[in-house]
Amino acid sequence: MRLVLERALFMRPRTKEFLIGYPALWLLFTFCRTRLRPIYQLVLWLGVSVGFITFFNSFCHIHTPFLYILLRFGNAILLSVPIFVLYYLVIRIGLLVWNWMAYWGGSE
Repeated sequence: MRLVLERALFMRPRTKEFLIGYPALWLLFTFCRTRLRPIYQLVLWLGVSVGFITFFNSFCHIHTPFLYILLRFGNAILLSVPIFVLYYLVIRIGLLVWNWMAYWGGSE
């Protein structure tokens, strides 16, 4: 996956940014209207913090030009959207299966 991203994009984003950090941010925005359990909120906030810490860590490398940091950030945001959609669909399907099993299993 790393090699494909390096060949397809000018600046490859960090894997933990677009697989963990920013999709967790989109999930928090999506589920903020629902009553999400505090433990799930904590897990999502930890994921968001991983993404932003990685972004701010990019500024620690003084030799990296600012434009490269912005390109890496933009690529991570763009790549995180389809990952978020995948995570969202998995969560929704999992909740449907969970509710279906609770409906049929709780009739005793």
